[in-house]
Amino acid sequence: MAWIRSNKKSSGSEQVDALIDGSITKIKSNTTSIKPYTFYERSSLLTADFPEATTIGTYAFCKCSSLTTASFPKVTSIPSTCFRQCSALVNIDFPEVTTINDSGLYSCSSLETADFPKVTTLGRNALAYCDSLTTVNFPELTTIDYGSFLGCESLITAVFPKLITVPTSGFNYSHCITTLDFSALTTIESYGFCYCYDLSTVILRSNSVVTLNKVDAFIDTPFASDGTGGTLYVPQDLVSSYESANNWSTILGYSNNDIQAIEGSIYE
Repeated sequence: MAWIRSNKKSSGSEQVDALIDGSITKIKSNTTSIKPYTFYERSSLLTADFPEATTIGTYAFCKCSSLTTASFPKVTSIPSTCFRQCSALVNIDFPEVTTINDSGLYSCSSLETADFPKVTTLGRNALAYCDSLTTVNFPELTTIDYGSFLGCESLITAVFPKLITVPTSGFNYSHCITTLDFSALTTIESYGFCYCYDLSTVILRSNSVVTLNKVDAFIDTPFASDGTGGTLYVPQDLVSSYESANNWSTILGYSNNDIQAIEGSIYE
């Protein structure tokens, strides 16, 4: 097993690619910058540990199919397509990251937990098709884009205390998700939850009615006109407002759906 360790800090033209050869399986380096495509399709790489790195280039680890562990304690942004299709990735450490850009962790199909305490923004398809993802922690997340959680088939429950908008196709094909809990949501856009076949509980804690742009946000969910039925939990003083609100009145008019007050429920 090849192992390369470098304690030399480098930046600018002094890049970690000087350490690379075809047999590397582990690398630990104090380089501060990783250029785009540096480890692209490096199928032998198992572990990447960069304690001093502050920037990573696009596609830097894309298609590293054997990479299981990535540690970048000082990086603040995961760039576009950086870890796309790292299908063996299970351990990630990015405590300072605030942004995961487009397809940054796309199709990391072995990743079970996404714990990003400082992330505020997810780009388009940022975590799409992370098929094994069961647990997410995004306490500061305010913004997601098209398909940020697209096809996260194993995700069951998710809490988003600061998310403002569910965009078009934000959670599409998250087949197993049963419960979504939002505290600051203002808007749900078209196809926001469609094909979430098991989504039977939505909790909206905002102190005003959340705008539902179209009823197609709930296509092929239990809330749909031909669905098995879902329950919407909202503040007690907004129950009647939701029952008469544009598009919500249609959803809640389907015979299998229900609306309940958060107060006095298990979600209080």
